[in-house]
Amino acid sequence: MKKIKDPSLSALKSLSVNPMQGIAEGLEDIKLPPKPDPSVSYPWPSHDFKVLQECDQFFKIYPTYLDADKTVKLGRRLPISKCVPGPTVMEISECLQSLRLRHVIEPHKGYSRDVESRWYNPGRVLVDKKQRGIIPIDQRYTFHTKMDILKEVAFRLPNAPSRLRRIEKDKQQAALEAAKPVAPPTTVGPTNTTNSASGSSRMKKGKKGRR
Repeated sequence: MKKIKDPSLSALKSLSVNPMQGIAEGLEDIKLPPKPDPSVSYPWPSHDFKVLQECDQFFKIYPTYLDADKTVKLGRRLPISKCVPGPTVMEISECLQSLRLRHVIEPHKGYSRDVESRWYNPGRVLVDKKQRGIIPIDQRYTFHTKMDILKEVAFRLPNAPSRLRRIEKDKQQAALEAAKPVAPPTTVGPTNTTNSASGSSRMKKGKKGRR
């Protein structure tokens, strides 16, 4: 008597083999860059050692607050007309330094509302609310609210030194890309539509003559 194979058994055997097994073995050889330490921080003034001990009481400024490319839903705090596209924490820090305001830079922090900024524009700046520290009051600007500081920083951002250098570098890179010669389009082979059309018409005429 001939044995009949159960198709369900063969299906179970095929499922027992992991199709991603070979890919998973290859991923073990890939070495990813180390994850940056989010606790890294840089105080300003750099010789004010107490600023790191008191920064828990500072208010936060994320680049998204002043980014003209972001929406209010993502966290933009000012109108687009007063913001700039793609500000960085270093540019914000330069504006705060020009105002002589005590602050701390945390370059690896991320904004929870703007997930994309964690990858291409991370970081935040902590600003002292009470503006204590070693800078005398007659040598710095005074502000009453956080919004006043945001408006003043946004006003100074277009002229931040690092931002001007970055924009100039981008212009030079764009000019180099535009100066590169453009390769001519490649064609697969010559196509002669007129000859093919005339040949087909001749064949039709020949068939009519034979009839």
